[in-house]
Amino acid sequence: MRSLPRWFLVAALAAAAPAAGCGADPTVVKLTLADAKILIVQADGVRHELAMTAAGKVTFDGVEFATLRKHGRLEVVGATSLELRKDGAILSQGQPTNIALDASDGFVENQVAVLTVDAAGAIEGDLWRELDHPKFQGEGATVTYQGPVASRRPMMFALAGFLTAASIPKPTTR
Repeated sequence: MRSLPRWFLVAALAAAAPAAGCGADPTVVKLTLADAKILIVQADGVRHELAMTAAGKVTFDGVEFATLRKHGRLEVVGATSLELRKDGAILSQGQPTNIALDASDGFVENQVAVLTVDAAGAIEGDLWRELDHPKFQGEGATVTYQGPVASRRPMMFALAGFLTAASIPKPTTR
């Protein structure tokens, strides 16, 4: 009896994998990275900039803060990584958090919208009044996204990481 050629078996296995549920993870997001920034002008006139390069490098006022990967992983310098899912959920150390991005790239905290982004890029909401952040004063600030619409979601994810990174320690290894 004649056996099947090896290439046939490889092709058959490759074709069967998606049908068996062994394909790509449907929760993984694919982000469009491009040069973009969020400009923060505090009520006292002090300006700050959270910027992202097309390579995914994220800086705050020129100091590297994190690296953003196209598959939704934000690797924060000195802190744990965050992960963005296709549905907008944000995970920390693989566990769900109470923050997410909604369909229009605004922030949702405990299922309540706390930041919105309008067509002109203005980022507004109650979060700026309530925010106690060591790097800038949110109350009374004007915050604006500047960049391609396709890169707004990754930039807002980077902002979520920036706003929460101070409270998320990097796991220790022994």
